[in-house]
Amino acid sequence: MEVLGIDVGATGIKGSIVDLSTGTLIGEKVKMKTPSPATPDSITSSIKQMIDVLQWTDKPVGIGFPSIVKEGVCWSASNIDTEFIGFPIQDHLEKVLNTKVKVVNDADAAGIAEMTFGLSLIHIYFVEENKVFDLESVVKGGVKNEQPKDKIKDIHDALVLGLSLIHI
Repeated sequence: MEVLGIDVGATGIKGSIVDLSTGTLIGEKVKMKTPSPATPDSITSSIKQMIDVLQWTDKPVGIGFPSIVKEGVCWSASNIDTEFIGFPIQDHLEKVLNTKVKVVNDADAAGIAEMTFGLSLIHIYFVEENKVFDLESVVKGGVKNEQPKDKIKDIHDALVLGLSLIHI
């Protein structure tokens, strides 16, 4: 099964199609600038544009969002407009996009992906200057660029994989 995973961030919106059987990203990663102001209408427009670019019609979409998301409703607004607080983002996008949509907190999505496809359950990763570091290596005194092997190449990949897994 394939799912489109979208990561809505403060400066950019990124998306990729994911093969859920292998956890690999398929085809190109699409990136676009987050609109300013980042309102429900402008973010929806950007997501629609990404779906058009990827020619992803009538197929499931998972979205990592910079907000506390409970049952598809935003309850905070981190780097997005405060109009999102109390906004039913998941229902709104399902109606506008006319497809199944799952919206979750972006950090939750990354955690799900790491637990499913990551190097191990005990490793914690962080990003600095576009490099992924293993926190365990840092704590032990050796800052090494230890990227997760195989599936996850960067935090965007983790978000996309996590978003996609939520559809299973």
